Amino acid sequence: MKLLSVLLCYAGFLRFSDVILVQWHEIRFLPTHMELFLEKSKTDHYRVGRWVLIARVGGPFCPVTFTEYVLFLGQYDRLDPSGLIRCVTISRARQYIRSEQPCYSIVLSWFKDAARVLGPNPDEYGTHSGRRGGATRAANVDVPDRLFKEHGFWKSDRAMDSYVFCAAAALRPFEVTTKRLAAAASIRPRRVARGYLFPITTYGEAPA
Repeated sequence: MKLLSVLLCYAGFLRFSDVILVQWHEIRFLPTHMELFLEKSKTDHYRVGRWVLIARVGGPFCPVTFTEYVLFLGQYDRLDPSGLIRCVTISRARQYIRSEQPCYSIVLSWFKDAARVLGPNPDEYGTHSGRRGGATRAANVDVPDRLFKEHGFWKSDRAMDSYVFCAAAALRPFEVTTKRLAAAASIRPRRVARGYLFPITTYGEAPA
């Protein structure tokens, strides 16, 4: 459940308030991707809802394959329709999904655990690190701005660019456009000093 939360926030540019609202019975699985419905979000001022598309990319950390695996392993088909992200009880005999969903502090601890495993200082990471990390990764491999902006549901270029962290160590071996570098230079230092989970893995690749 920890890894699923991190993967969805990273690949879907989701906040905690988004990922916790994903309903398992509303997920659409297709040959090339899956679709998650968000009934509401921070930037959805009119509460019309929106669909978030996440591609199948292959490998052990594919967010779509991993979601299917969790649904199967957790026997969600025996549960009432409700949230995808659940609390898990672990005992010596088995693990099982509970009906209640985790609070913010629990999900926050999951992200810090992920950072601890990967090596960075967990104090610099939080639930927003997945969204920031996914946005940074997309920007640094030159995903078209229109798709990038729509995926994160940003209303302005300024809001979108504030999520992009351009550091020399992060950019290699990718070529960065002049526009992205200029956008990064305009971000206030206190914003770029925050933690970013990028990349947890390059999609489809296991961590080194």
